Amino acid sequence: DFMHAVEQGDKSAALKLINSSNMLFYFSERFPNQPLRRQRNVAIVLNTLLRISARNSNVPAIIIHRISEKYAYEIENTNQLAELQLLKDCMIEEYCDLVLENSLRKYSTMTQKVIEHLLSFYDKQMNKDELAELLSTHPSHLSRKFKEETKMTITAYQQMLRIKKAKHLL
Repeated sequence: DFMHAVEQGDKSAALKLINSSNMLFYFSERFPNQPLRRQRNVAIVLNTLLRISARNSNVPAIIIHRISEKYAYEIENTNQLAELQLLKDCMIEEYCDLVLENSLRKYSTMTQKVIEHLLSFYDKQMNKDELAELLSTHPSHLSRKFKEETKMTITAYQQMLRIKKAKHLL
């Protein structure tokens, strides 16, 4: 139920389930005298479940990797139990937002692969012929299908990604 809520981007349901008395996972016996280590382990498991849920929602792997790495670092550098609990809630909220904003479910497999390629190589020169060859289709069919589904040309989509990255860096 928890993972399904995340896959749907339903923050309130996911938070309600994770904070219910029916805990998803319990590590008290594993580190009885190390509550911080125990909670870090729970947070790491949670990060993994959130990654899987996002991927099940067809969020591009590169985007999932970025958020997962960020939280893995934060989990290991958090030194207070209360901060870890807040971090776990933030993780759930951010992954749910990620699903809502970046799920590629509504696109065909071909368009999904083009978007994932562009996300990975947004800063490289793109060759439509090579991209079409990778996807075993004709370049004009690829362009037509992509524009039909995204309402943007492949080049415009790549430029949008570059602008988003520049904004983020600023």
